[in-house]
Amino acid sequence: MLIYHNVVTMTKAPERLAIDGHTFDEELASSVSPYQTEHINRFGTTTEFRSRWTASVLCGCRRVQNASSGVRTSLCDNPTRILTGGVEVLNRSGDNKIMERTEASPRLYARIAGFLYLIVIVGGAFAELFVRGRLVVQGDAAATAHNIITHQLLYRLGFAVEVFYLVCNVPLALIFYNLFKVVNKNIALLDAVLGLVSTAIEAVSLLAHYAPLVVLGGGPYLHAFTAEQLQGAAYLSLQLFEGGFAISLVFFGFDCFAMGYLVYRSTFLPRVIGVLLAIEGSGYLINSFALFLAPALEARIFPYFVPTAIAEVALSLWLLVMGVNVQRWKEQASAMGAIRK
Repeated sequence: MLIYHNVVTMTKAPERLAIDGHTFDEELASSVSPYQTEHINRFGTTTEFRSRWTASVLCGCRRVQNASSGVRTSLCDNPTRILTGGVEVLNRSGDNKIMERTEASPRLYARIAGFLYLIVIVGGAFAELFVRGRLVVQGDAAATAHNIITHQLLYRLGFAVEVFYLVCNVPLALIFYNLFKVVNKNIALLDAVLGLVSTAIEAVSLLAHYAPLVVLGGGPYLHAFTAEQLQGAAYLSLQLFEGGFAISLVFFGFDCFAMGYLVYRSTFLPRVIGVLLAIEGSGYLINSFALFLAPALEARIFPYFVPTAIAEVALSLWLLVMGVNVQRWKEQASAMGAIRK
Protein backbone atom coordinates (compact mmCIF):
# COMPACT_ATOMS: atom_id res chain seq x y z
CA MET A 1 0.00 0.00 0.00
CA LEU A 2 2.92 2.33 0.79
CA ILE A 3 4.39 1.69 -2.67
CA TYR A 4 1.07 2.61 -4.30
CA HIS A 5 0.81 5.77 -2.18
CA ASN A 6 4.31 6.88 -3.23
CA VAL A 7 3.57 6.13 -6.88
CA VAL A 8 0.38 8.19 -6.81
CA THR A 9 2.07 11.07 -4.98
CA MET A 10 5.01 11.17 -7.39
CA THR A 11 2.65 10.96 -10.34
CA LYS A 12 0.78 14.02 -9.09
CA ALA A 13 3.98 16.04 -8.54
CA PRO A 14 4.81 16.44 -12.27
CA GLU A 15 1.18 17.38 -12.88
CA ARG A 16 1.47 20.23 -10.36
CA LEU A 17 4.69 21.35 -12.04
CA ALA A 18 2.95 21.21 -15.41
CA ILE A 19 0.30 23.58 -14.04
CA ASP A 20 3.11 26.03 -13.26
CA GLY A 21 4.27 25.83 -16.87
CA HIS A 22 7.08 23.31 -16.61
CA THR A 23 7.34 20.70 -19.33
CA PHE A 24 8.31 17.07 -19.06
CA ASP A 25 9.85 15.07 -21.87
CA GLU A 26 10.45 11.34 -21.96
CA GLU A 27 14.04 11.55 -20.70
CA LEU A 28 13.16 13.75 -17.71
CA ALA A 29 10.11 11.66 -16.77
CA SER A 30 12.18 8.47 -16.86
CA SER A 31 14.91 9.95 -14.66
CA VAL A 32 12.56 10.58 -11.71
CA SER A 33 11.03 7.10 -11.57
CA PRO A 34 10.16 6.25 -7.94
CA TYR A 35 10.99 2.59 -8.37
CA GLN A 36 14.47 1.99 -9.71
CA THR A 37 15.44 -1.07 -7.62
CA GLU A 38 17.23 -3.45 -9.97
CA HIS A 39 16.71 -6.71 -8.07
CA ILE A 40 13.01 -6.38 -7.15
CA ASN A 41 10.44 -6.54 -9.94
CA ARG A 42 7.28 -5.69 -8.04
CA PHE A 43 5.77 -4.08 -11.15
CA GLY A 44 7.75 -6.10 -13.70
CA THR A 45 11.34 -5.56 -14.80
CA THR A 46 12.97 -2.19 -14.25
CA THR A 47 12.77 -1.45 -17.97
CA GLU A 48 9.08 -2.36 -18.09
CA PHE A 49 8.27 -0.26 -15.05
CA ARG A 50 10.28 2.74 -16.29
CA SER A 51 8.40 2.62 -19.57
CA ARG A 52 5.04 2.54 -17.79
CA TRP A 53 6.14 5.28 -15.39
CA THR A 54 7.22 7.53 -18.27
CA ALA A 55 3.92 6.98 -20.08
CA SER A 56 2.05 7.68 -16.84
CA VAL A 57 3.81 10.99 -16.16
CA LEU A 58 3.53 12.24 -19.73
CA CYS A 59 -0.17 11.35 -19.88
CA GLY A 60 -0.82 13.09 -16.57
CA CYS A 61 0.98 16.24 -17.68
CA ARG A 62 -0.82 16.26 -21.03
CA ARG A 63 -4.14 15.85 -19.26
CA VAL A 64 -3.41 18.81 -16.96
CA GLN A 65 -2.27 21.00 -19.87
CA ASN A 66 -5.37 20.15 -21.88
CA ALA A 67 -7.59 20.91 -18.92
CA SER A 68 -5.94 24.29 -18.33
CA SER A 69 -6.41 25.22 -21.97
CA GLY A 70 -10.06 24.16 -21.95
CA VAL A 71 -9.54 21.09 -24.12
CA ARG A 72 -11.44 17.99 -22.97
CA THR A 73 -9.90 14.59 -23.56
CA SER A 74 -10.67 11.06 -22.47
CA LEU A 75 -7.02 9.99 -22.86
CA CYS A 76 -5.09 9.11 -19.74
CA ASP A 77 -8.00 9.68 -17.36
CA ASN A 78 -6.17 7.45 -14.92
CA PRO A 79 -2.41 7.48 -15.67
CA THR A 80 -1.57 5.33 -12.64
CA ARG A 81 -3.48 2.44 -14.22
CA ILE A 82 -0.86 2.51 -17.03
CA LEU A 83 1.85 2.50 -14.39
CA THR A 84 0.69 -0.48 -12.36
CA GLY A 85 -0.13 -2.65 -15.35
CA GLY A 86 -3.60 -3.95 -14.45
CA VAL A 87 -4.02 -2.77 -10.85
CA GLU A 88 -6.12 0.35 -10.82
CA VAL A 89 -5.16 2.99 -8.27
CA LEU A 90 -7.51 5.93 -8.02
CA ASN A 91 -6.56 9.04 -6.09
CA ARG A 92 -9.83 10.74 -5.24
CA SER A 93 -9.53 14.51 -5.06
CA GLY A 94 -10.56 16.05 -1.78
CA ASP A 95 -10.00 13.13 0.57
CA ASN A 96 -6.93 11.59 -1.14
CA LYS A 97 -8.33 8.08 -0.72
CA ILE A 98 -6.67 5.28 -2.67
CA MET A 99 -8.73 2.46 -4.08
CA GLU A 100 -7.28 -0.70 -5.62
CA ARG A 101 -9.11 -3.02 -7.94
CA THR A 102 -7.85 -6.22 -9.46
CA GLU A 103 -9.95 -7.92 -12.05
CA ALA A 104 -9.08 -11.48 -13.07
CA SER A 105 -10.52 -12.95 -16.21
CA PRO A 106 -13.73 -14.97 -15.74
CA ARG A 107 -12.19 -17.52 -18.10
CA LEU A 108 -9.35 -18.04 -15.63
CA TYR A 109 -11.84 -18.50 -12.79
CA ALA A 110 -13.78 -20.95 -14.95
CA ARG A 111 -10.71 -23.04 -15.67
CA ILE A 112 -9.73 -23.13 -12.01
CA ALA A 113 -13.29 -24.23 -11.22
CA GLY A 114 -13.12 -26.91 -13.89
CA PHE A 115 -9.86 -28.23 -12.47
CA LEU A 116 -11.20 -28.30 -8.91
CA TYR A 117 -14.43 -29.94 -10.06
CA LEU A 118 -12.46 -32.61 -11.90
CA ILE A 119 -10.54 -33.34 -8.69
CA VAL A 120 -13.87 -33.73 -6.86
CA ILE A 121 -15.28 -36.06 -9.52
CA VAL A 122 -12.18 -38.24 -9.79
CA GLY A 123 -11.74 -38.32 -6.01
CA GLY A 124 -15.38 -39.23 -5.44
CA ALA A 125 -15.28 -41.99 -8.05
CA PHE A 126 -12.10 -43.39 -6.54
CA ALA A 127 -13.45 -43.42 -2.97
CA GLU A 128 -16.86 -44.83 -3.90
CA LEU A 129 -16.05 -47.30 -6.67
CA PHE A 130 -12.45 -48.37 -6.13
CA VAL A 131 -12.39 -48.32 -2.33
CA ARG A 132 -15.80 -48.89 -0.79
CA GLY A 133 -17.13 -50.67 -3.86
CA ARG A 134 -14.17 -53.05 -3.75
CA LEU A 135 -13.83 -53.60 0.00
CA VAL A 136 -17.37 -53.45 1.35
CA VAL A 137 -19.32 -56.69 0.89
CA GLN A 138 -23.04 -56.00 1.22
CA GLY A 139 -24.59 -57.98 4.06
CA ASP A 140 -21.33 -59.65 5.12
CA ALA A 141 -19.67 -57.95 8.10
CA ALA A 142 -16.91 -60.57 8.43
CA ALA A 143 -15.82 -60.33 4.79
CA THR A 144 -15.93 -56.54 4.90
CA ALA A 145 -13.80 -56.44 8.05
CA HIS A 146 -11.30 -58.87 6.50
CA ASN A 147 -11.03 -56.70 3.35
CA ILE A 148 -10.47 -53.52 5.35
CA ILE A 149 -7.74 -55.11 7.49
CA THR A 150 -6.08 -56.74 4.48
CA HIS A 151 -6.21 -53.59 2.33
CA GLN A 152 -5.86 -51.05 5.12
CA LEU A 153 -3.65 -48.68 3.11
CA LEU A 154 -6.18 -48.56 0.27
CA TYR A 155 -8.97 -47.89 2.74
CA ARG A 156 -6.99 -45.09 4.39
CA LEU A 157 -6.12 -43.63 1.00
CA GLY A 158 -9.81 -43.56 0.07
CA PHE A 159 -10.55 -41.67 3.28
CA ALA A 160 -7.72 -39.15 2.67
CA VAL A 161 -8.80 -38.57 -0.93
CA GLU A 162 -12.36 -37.91 0.18
CA VAL A 163 -11.23 -35.38 2.78
CA PHE A 164 -9.08 -33.64 0.18
CA TYR A 165 -11.81 -33.28 -2.43
CA LEU A 166 -14.22 -32.00 0.21
CA VAL A 167 -11.73 -29.21 0.92
CA CYS A 168 -11.69 -28.46 -2.82
CA ASN A 169 -15.47 -27.98 -2.67
CA VAL A 170 -15.05 -24.82 -0.58
CA PRO A 171 -13.14 -22.63 -3.08
CA LEU A 172 -15.19 -24.25 -5.85
CA ALA A 173 -18.40 -22.93 -4.28
CA LEU A 174 -16.91 -19.44 -4.02
CA ILE A 175 -15.74 -19.43 -7.64
CA PHE A 176 -19.10 -20.68 -8.89
CA TYR A 177 -20.81 -17.90 -6.95
CA ASN A 178 -18.57 -15.27 -8.55
CA LEU A 179 -19.08 -16.74 -12.01
CA PHE A 180 -22.85 -17.09 -11.84
CA LYS A 181 -23.92 -14.11 -9.76
CA VAL A 182 -24.12 -12.19 -13.05
CA VAL A 183 -26.99 -14.53 -13.99
CA ASN A 184 -28.96 -14.40 -10.76
CA LYS A 185 -27.25 -13.38 -7.53
CA ASN A 186 -29.83 -14.99 -5.23
CA ILE A 187 -29.79 -18.34 -7.02
CA ALA A 188 -25.99 -18.24 -7.16
CA LEU A 189 -25.92 -17.68 -3.40
CA LEU A 190 -28.41 -20.51 -2.89
CA ASP A 191 -26.24 -22.76 -5.02
CA ALA A 192 -23.18 -21.94 -2.90
CA VAL A 193 -25.03 -22.53 0.38
CA LEU A 194 -26.48 -25.87 -0.76
CA GLY A 195 -23.07 -27.01 -1.96
CA LEU A 196 -21.36 -26.05 1.28
CA VAL A 197 -24.07 -27.68 3.44
CA SER A 198 -23.78 -30.86 1.39
CA THR A 199 -20.00 -30.77 1.85
CA ALA A 200 -20.32 -30.23 5.61
CA ILE A 201 -22.71 -33.17 6.04
CA GLU A 202 -20.47 -35.47 4.02
CA ALA A 203 -17.43 -34.34 6.02
CA VAL A 204 -19.14 -35.21 9.31
CA SER A 205 -20.26 -38.54 7.86
CA LEU A 206 -16.63 -39.39 7.11
CA LEU A 207 -16.14 -40.01 10.83
CA ALA A 208 -18.21 -43.15 10.34
CA HIS A 209 -16.03 -44.03 7.35
CA TYR A 210 -12.95 -43.79 9.55
CA ALA A 211 -14.48 -45.67 12.50
CA PRO A 212 -13.79 -49.22 11.15
CA LEU A 213 -10.06 -48.47 11.27
CA VAL A 214 -10.40 -47.77 15.00
CA VAL A 215 -12.82 -50.63 15.74
CA LEU A 216 -10.72 -53.19 13.87
CA GLY A 217 -7.39 -51.72 14.95
CA GLY A 218 -6.78 -54.32 17.66
CA GLY A 219 -6.19 -51.92 20.54
CA PRO A 220 -6.10 -53.31 24.09
CA TYR A 221 -9.32 -51.48 24.94
CA LEU A 222 -11.12 -53.69 22.39
CA HIS A 223 -10.42 -56.98 24.16
CA ALA A 224 -13.77 -56.74 25.92
CA PHE A 225 -15.52 -57.37 22.60
CA THR A 226 -15.66 -60.52 20.53
CA ALA A 227 -14.42 -60.56 16.95
CA GLU A 228 -18.00 -60.85 15.69
CA GLN A 229 -19.05 -57.81 17.71
CA LEU A 230 -16.17 -55.74 16.34
CA GLN A 231 -16.94 -56.82 12.78
CA GLY A 232 -20.59 -55.92 13.29
CA ALA A 233 -19.67 -52.50 14.73
CA ALA A 234 -17.39 -51.78 11.79
CA TYR A 235 -20.07 -52.73 9.30
CA LEU A 236 -22.64 -50.67 11.21
CA SER A 237 -20.44 -47.60 11.01
CA LEU A 238 -20.21 -48.03 7.25
CA GLN A 239 -23.99 -48.22 7.03
CA LEU A 240 -24.24 -45.00 9.04
CA PHE A 241 -21.79 -43.39 6.64
CA GLU A 242 -23.97 -44.39 3.69
CA GLY A 243 -26.96 -42.81 5.41
CA GLY A 244 -25.11 -39.56 6.04
CA PHE A 245 -23.80 -39.57 2.48
CA ALA A 246 -27.36 -39.99 1.18
CA ILE A 247 -28.45 -36.98 3.25
CA SER A 248 -25.63 -34.90 1.79
CA LEU A 249 -26.76 -35.94 -1.70
CA VAL A 250 -30.25 -34.54 -1.01
CA PHE A 251 -28.70 -31.10 -0.61
CA PHE A 252 -26.43 -31.75 -3.56
CA GLY A 253 -29.44 -32.75 -5.66
CA PHE A 254 -31.03 -29.36 -5.04
CA ASP A 255 -27.61 -27.82 -5.65
CA CYS A 256 -27.68 -29.45 -9.10
CA PHE A 257 -31.09 -27.88 -9.76
CA ALA A 258 -29.75 -24.43 -8.85
CA MET A 259 -26.60 -24.91 -10.91
CA GLY A 260 -28.62 -26.27 -13.83
CA TYR A 261 -30.84 -23.18 -13.74
CA LEU A 262 -27.83 -20.85 -13.66
CA VAL A 263 -26.11 -22.63 -16.55
CA TYR A 264 -29.32 -22.72 -18.60
CA ARG A 265 -30.05 -19.04 -18.04
CA SER A 266 -26.46 -18.02 -18.70
CA THR A 267 -25.33 -16.96 -22.14
CA PHE A 268 -21.73 -18.05 -21.68
CA LEU A 269 -22.13 -21.84 -21.23
CA PRO A 270 -24.00 -24.49 -23.27
CA ARG A 271 -27.61 -24.78 -22.13
CA VAL A 272 -27.62 -28.54 -22.59
CA ILE A 273 -25.30 -28.86 -19.60
CA GLY A 274 -27.89 -27.07 -17.49
CA VAL A 275 -30.55 -29.56 -18.58
CA LEU A 276 -28.26 -32.50 -17.81
CA LEU A 277 -27.53 -31.09 -14.35
CA ALA A 278 -31.24 -30.87 -13.58
CA ILE A 279 -31.68 -34.50 -14.63
CA GLU A 280 -28.76 -35.53 -12.43
CA GLY A 281 -30.22 -33.62 -9.50
CA SER A 282 -33.48 -35.52 -9.90
CA GLY A 283 -31.53 -38.77 -9.86
CA TYR A 284 -29.77 -37.89 -6.61
CA LEU A 285 -33.06 -36.99 -4.92
CA ILE A 286 -34.88 -40.11 -6.10
CA ASN A 287 -31.99 -42.36 -5.10
CA SER A 288 -31.57 -40.81 -1.64
CA PHE A 289 -35.24 -40.88 -0.74
CA ALA A 290 -35.51 -44.42 -2.06
CA LEU A 291 -32.77 -45.36 0.40
CA PHE A 292 -34.68 -43.68 3.22
CA LEU A 293 -38.07 -45.17 2.35
CA ALA A 294 -37.38 -48.43 0.47
CA PRO A 295 -33.74 -49.58 0.72
CA ALA A 296 -34.36 -52.70 -1.36
CA LEU A 297 -35.74 -50.55 -4.18
CA GLU A 298 -32.76 -48.19 -4.01
CA ALA A 299 -30.34 -51.03 -4.66
CA ARG A 300 -32.23 -51.89 -7.87
CA ILE A 301 -32.65 -48.38 -9.28
CA PHE A 302 -29.19 -46.99 -8.41
CA PRO A 303 -27.47 -48.37 -11.56
CA TYR A 304 -29.94 -46.49 -13.77
CA PHE A 305 -28.88 -43.13 -12.31
CA VAL A 306 -25.13 -43.63 -12.68
CA PRO A 307 -25.07 -42.34 -16.31
CA THR A 308 -26.54 -39.00 -15.20
CA ALA A 309 -23.12 -38.17 -13.72
CA ILE A 310 -22.13 -37.22 -17.27
CA ALA A 311 -23.55 -33.78 -16.47
CA GLU A 312 -20.87 -33.00 -13.89
CA VAL A 313 -18.15 -34.45 -16.10
CA ALA A 314 -19.33 -32.32 -19.03
CA LEU A 315 -19.44 -29.16 -16.90
CA SER A 316 -15.98 -29.70 -15.41
CA LEU A 317 -14.35 -30.49 -18.75
CA TRP A 318 -16.06 -27.59 -20.52
CA LEU A 319 -14.91 -25.16 -17.83
CA LEU A 320 -11.40 -26.59 -17.82
CA VAL A 321 -10.91 -26.70 -21.60
CA MET A 322 -13.18 -23.97 -22.97
CA GLY A 323 -13.72 -21.73 -19.96
CA VAL A 324 -16.57 -19.29 -20.49
CA ASN A 325 -17.43 -16.90 -23.29
CA VAL A 326 -15.88 -13.81 -21.72
CA GLN A 327 -17.67 -11.32 -23.96
CA ARG A 328 -21.08 -12.77 -23.16
CA TRP A 329 -20.19 -13.02 -19.47
CA LYS A 330 -19.34 -9.31 -19.42
CA GLU A 331 -22.53 -8.46 -21.31
CA GLN A 332 -24.57 -10.38 -18.77
CA ALA A 333 -22.66 -8.71 -15.94
CA SER A 334 -23.38 -5.29 -17.46
CA ALA A 335 -27.06 -6.14 -17.87
CA MET A 336 -27.26 -7.25 -14.26
CA GLY A 337 -25.58 -4.02 -13.15
CA ALA A 338 -28.05 -1.98 -15.16
CA ILE A 339 -30.99 -3.83 -13.58
CA ARG A 340 -29.69 -3.11 -10.07
CA LYS A 341 -29.39 0.59 -10.89
